[in-house]
Amino acid sequence: MDTITTPLQRLRDVVRQNDTITACSNVLDALNNPRPAGRMRDWMTLNHGRKVTTIQVGPGGTWAPTGRTIDAKTRATMVRLDGSTREYAGFRVIHAYPRVLIVESVDTAVAYVLED
Repeated sequence: MDTITTPLQRLRDVVRQNDTITACSNVLDALNNPRPAGRMRDWMTLNHGRKVTTIQVGPGGTWAPTGRTIDAKTRATMVRLDGSTREYAGFRVIHAYPRVLIVESVDTAVAYVLED
């Protein structure tokens, strides 16, 4: 029988398998010590203009682009990360701390790790 896993469980598996990579190690630490205070928008606004590594697990698989610049001031309802956008609506904060933000929706989990 197949076990149903959540996006957050899949994210944990991905970072656990790659924990020698600093960004993955930071995410694994955050998942083991979650601090769910705050909102995604607040974290993005605070870090506007900074570069992040994004680790995303969702229906399309796993995606981990690096060096993307946070633009949280162009739109109030979403963040721009270079050429892509992420709506704030529908995401629940799992961990929000100075260097790492982890959010989850119904079918996607995303970790944002500051690079600088």
